[in-house]
Amino acid sequence: MLFAHTSWAAPVKLSTASQTAQKFLQQYGKQLKSTNAAYAPRMNAQGAQTTAPYYVFNSKDGNGFVIVSGDDRTSEILGYSTTGSFDINKLSANMRSFMDGMAKEISLLDKCQANNTAKAPAQMKARTPIEPLVKTVWNQDAPYSDLCPDDPYNTSVKLPTGCVATAMAQVMYKHQWPSTVTNTIPPYTTRVYENTSKYGESKYKPISVEGVPADTKIDWANIVPVYNSQTTAEQNKAVAELMIYVGRAVKMGYDRDVNGGSGASGYHIATALNKYFNYNASTILRTEYSLDEFENRLYNEMAAARPVVFCGQSAGGGHAFVIDGYDGKGYFHVNWGWGGDSDGYFKIAILNPGSTAGIGASSTSDGYAMGQIATIGISPNTSGTPVELLLQPEIKRASKAGNSITYTMSNFNRERVTVETGLGKIEDDGSVTPVSAISNLGVNPNYLMSKTVKITGLTTAGVFKVTPIQRPVGSTGRWHYDPYMYATVTTSSTGQTVELRFDDYGDFKQLKASNFELTSGGIVGKMNNVNVTVKNAADHEVHTTVYLIYETTNNAGQTTKQLHSQVPATVPAKSSVVLPMSFYADKVGQHNISLCITQDYQNFQSLGGAKVTVVKAPTKESLSYSYKFKGTNNTTVYGNRIEGTVTIKNKGNEAFHEKLTVARAHSTDNQDQAFGASKEVSLNPGESTTIDFEFDNCAYSKHIMVVTYYNPSSGTGIKKGSAKYVTVKNGFIVYNGDGSRQGYAPAATITVPAEAAAVDLRGIEFTTVEPNSNPNTLYYVDAAKASAAGLPAQNVVAGEKATKVVLTDGNDFYCPATFTADEISYTRKFDKASDGKTNYEGLYIPFTPTSIMDGAKALAWQTKDGEAKDFFLMQYAGSNANKLNFVYADETFNGNIPYLMAVPQALVGKNITFGAKNVKIVDNATRFCSADNNHFVFTGVSSKKTLAENDYALSADAKFFELKPAATVDAFRAYIIGHDGLDKLEILFNGDFVTGINGINNNDTEAKTVYDLQGRRLPAEAATKKGIYIINGKKVVVK
Repeated sequence: MLFAHTSWAAPVKLSTASQTAQKFLQQYGKQLKSTNAAYAPRMNAQGAQTTAPYYVFNSKDGNGFVIVSGDDRTSEILGYSTTGSFDINKLSANMRSFMDGMAKEISLLDKCQANNTAKAPAQMKARTPIEPLVKTVWNQDAPYSDLCPDDPYNTSVKLPTGCVATAMAQVMYKHQWPSTVTNTIPPYTTRVYENTSKYGESKYKPISVEGVPADTKIDWANIVPVYNSQTTAEQNKAVAELMIYVGRAVKMGYDRDVNGGSGASGYHIATALNKYFNYNASTILRTEYSLDEFENRLYNEMAAARPVVFCGQSAGGGHAFVIDGYDGKGYFHVNWGWGGDSDGYFKIAILNPGSTAGIGASSTSDGYAMGQIATIGISPNTSGTPVELLLQPEIKRASKAGNSITYTMSNFNRERVTVETGLGKIEDDGSVTPVSAISNLGVNPNYLMSKTVKITGLTTAGVFKVTPIQRPVGSTGRWHYDPYMYATVTTSSTGQTVELRFDDYGDFKQLKASNFELTSGGIVGKMNNVNVTVKNAADHEVHTTVYLIYETTNNAGQTTKQLHSQVPATVPAKSSVVLPMSFYADKVGQHNISLCITQDYQNFQSLGGAKVTVVKAPTKESLSYSYKFKGTNNTTVYGNRIEGTVTIKNKGNEAFHEKLTVARAHSTDNQDQAFGASKEVSLNPGESTTIDFEFDNCAYSKHIMVVTYYNPSSGTGIKKGSAKYVTVKNGFIVYNGDGSRQGYAPAATITVPAEAAAVDLRGIEFTTVEPNSNPNTLYYVDAAKASAAGLPAQNVVAGEKATKVVLTDGNDFYCPATFTADEISYTRKFDKASDGKTNYEGLYIPFTPTSIMDGAKALAWQTKDGEAKDFFLMQYAGSNANKLNFVYADETFNGNIPYLMAVPQALVGKNITFGAKNVKIVDNATRFCSADNNHFVFTGVSSKKTLAENDYALSADAKFFELKPAATVDAFRAYIIGHDGLDKLEILFNGDFVTGINGINNNDTEAKTVYDLQGRRLPAEAATKKGIYIINGKKVVVK
């Protein structure tokens, strides 16, 4: 029987006193990295310099939050949202699991043995922003669950829809297809458990779930994107009907919230869409692809306007949700299916896969990094013929000795499926040709069968992609296959197999564990951290989940093995990584621990083990606490943010180990309290450490700051001597161009600091404003103050609207809050003439221009060769090794995306004005300002920026982007975030990644040193096959 990959989620409120609402102001840029509110400690944190793995901030108005990395080896921003807020007291169990998983992933960096050798990445295409495709914000409770089964233990309550049903229904609403259920959905029975945490699965009540007749109408006309108190009974009924149709189609295991809610297998999503709703859809598994390939598949779905239903497992459970957009900066948009809560942009993988740090910890933006599967290709089947029922292939191994490939075929349909299957060669045109014997294979529902098939049909020299193929028995139609799943077969001129290669990214048998290093004292009664080195002997990356097993002896002398922690891990080829694991020490003494893998969660295979010594906890502690608040006299704060640092020093004679959390509480309102930054603190006598904190939306009153700890038996406590009072008063807020902010006391005359790019004067009394010299500064005021002295000539935003905004080149611009401009313009001069190949400049505009003018003359840009236009505009198209390809920009100029622009002699020194009317100017956090290809990120800036370690500036002649850490890029320009170690990146304009090749020869078939266009070395015989190769440094087209 197949292991059932089950997804479930029900957003429920957590009521523990130690975890209350956290609200953090959304920040933008790198200023946040050292002053944040952390959600979890780094797993292997130790010593005085320990840091939190990430930080979370909410926006001032409650609409949006941002998750910032606490490690500069990862992407700075790990996720963000432009709607809703992050409230720890209202997190679902699955969102909490996501955050915990993110902490684990970042912790993987701490002991990483970095490889500093520069290595250029393979060819990649650029990814540009795609706005979220799904407009619904649905949930799993009423009205969506109105027609779900009753809870048999409380018939006044409906069981939740299940996250699989909610995710599927939201994608179906995007297509509004089909009009009726295609085939009859059969009835079934399922179990509802009373309380699995108390009774396991021993107490349950069976319930019968009715089927759905074919041709049952789906009432799309009455289904709406957003449900609230204003929606009608007909609208509520329509969406509830859709939910039960979808739930029954996947054979939903309806269950109670206390048990984690209703769940279904993610493997059944595609087959249910195929059979019961007439959709094209298929399933892919994360373990079958490299990280680059997996992200590319997801992005291609977004580019084709096909949202993806994504499922994953984490330590806290599983969840299904929708991936439906991309921001151009490496973040995919996630619709969690929780009524809009926490929807936002998240990293599919925290680590940049092009990094040379020797570690590729793969993690989804949602934190469900284990057992990942994605349902792709979801689109209405308009062919007029039913979608064919097929099996799910998975290559297991390839044997050169046997000249064979072994693969499995799994049946996730609800009926037996029989297909013709064998091996096929993927042709250049995307078709497939059988290269093996073809045989019939029948598989029952929820079972799999394995086949080993010999390759017989390759008779000429070449390099071929060979993959499992299938089609229904008796069909003469096309063969079905996964174009991304194949073995590479290299043959000689006689057809003999020279090499047969398959990269099994889930091949955990190639992993070994060693060097178990205890890092947190090994203290009894606490979670302890241990770093484990994992080595990959394979010549390809391996992605899997590892588990730490802890052995303990009970009072009867019996030894038991307990699973104490688990992390997903991606181990590069022929490399090692150090994974942070943890265990709860229950007794003093020596204990065996081991790192294991499993395929069925019952049988665990050890990769290696060690003994750890657990000791008693220290008997005394003596700590001192010193607070420093930002921008105050250390007693009063202006604005609604309390920001600062607490320094903790160990004044005792024993080492101190404990997780500490900074908390804030209103001095008189017991309901107004919040927990902020946490850190796993380890201090030897005399050592000190700091915890940075930020608390937003603070009431104008006196607050008390304390440092807290948590004890499993007694709950949350306050460290003695850690209290500090601070008063919050109303004031105005000044933002610099980089997004950093400062609160000031109100005054009759407001003098704006020279470095300000925006100032928020809303809600305060003043009579006069003395503007700074930056003509781009935004002045946010209440409508009644729009004409105050000093303001009429400035860029004034009254409420959420600006009459006119004028942006001048060379000055910082920063937008802390979205507004609509009746009119906006940006003016720029170009000092060098270009022939279309040189003298480009980076260009980034924070709005979409509808006019580009040279005085009264409208200008247009060249979009193809031979076209006579006014100027040159290039967009980023991708990279190969250390070469960047820029191509003619599309006919639509997109704001918030960087370009390269150049002008001919006729426009040199002229004022070129980009303008628009009645346009929304989005805040900096939500701005789509980059185009990336997972190795290089082309990003625009609206304020002057100092480049970081792996940043590249455009050379004076625009032939290269050069590695220039600490260089300055001016406002409204662009730069490259790159691959560490490469000195410069060559720019190709409208090229095909062939710079450095000596020439083109259309007839040359001489084969000596042969590479393909991806840079892979091929046998000489490969060049006899039709295609394009690099032979002896030349580009050769073999016909």
